[in-house]
Amino acid sequence: MDSVRRVVHTLMDNVNQSNTIRICVPILSKQIVLSPILGAKKLCIGTYDILTQESCPCPGKALIGLSNKSNCDNCYKKTGFNPAFCGKGPNYISKKQEQYNAMPHYVYLAHFGQNTIKVGTAYHKRLIGRLTEQGARAALIVKKCKNAYEAYTLEQDICKRSGITDRIYTSRKITLLRSKFDSESAQKELLACNDLKDHNDLLDLNTYYFLTKEHAIPNNFTEMTTLGSEIECKIKAMVGKALILEYNGNYKLISVDKLMGKTNVIIK
Repeated sequence: MDSVRRVVHTLMDNVNQSNTIRICVPILSKQIVLSPILGAKKLCIGTYDILTQESCPCPGKALIGLSNKSNCDNCYKKTGFNPAFCGKGPNYISKKQEQYNAMPHYVYLAHFGQNTIKVGTAYHKRLIGRLTEQGARAALIVKKCKNAYEAYTLEQDICKRSGITDRIYTSRKITLLRSKFDSESAQKELLACNDLKDHNDLLDLNTYYFLTKEHAIPNNFTEMTTLGSEIECKIKAMVGKALILEYNGNYKLISVDKLMGKTNVIIK
């Protein structure tokens, strides 16, 4: 999800070239063919520069097993990001992450519908990207902190004081997509957490998903846990990592995580 151009897109790698080419492809309303490849393996998704927010394909086109890992060891080390950074010594944090952690971070409350709210943190240049990749529909900025450590401390304090969670599981997000999202109620519920915020910076994130009448989320979708065979479909909507497809007159939902590194894509 692009926080500047507000275009629903995905990054795709052309691995048929001697040097892999990564391109940004708008996908909403596109007719596409998805085909599973590689069987019990998947391609490394490459590196991500946490400071410049630029990603690059894996230069070695490395194959990795079907685990929760997305990167080969070399690309993981080059990215240099350890999400469990608090309380870790210098041997556990890269020089690049030291710079990253020293920069301002936001603490936010994200709303997913039906009074389901989580607290989280985001690098100051990546607030919208962080919210939309999670599939949040509205948000409230609690505070802009001077660094990641201050933000993490405040996040954990909010969890303890208010009982607001710092994690919403994918299964819950999918269930919430079946219900109509009420923006007005969501904003009231976020503002009701009035002891947690410095100001009333509310964000309506639906515009980033282009959820118009034409591209509304159908509530009668069925979930696909894997792509078992080739399908030709149309992209109906994308909210966070949830990709909703129109296929043979029916709506299917599949997580982008189920496709990354192991799917051939043809856009017609």
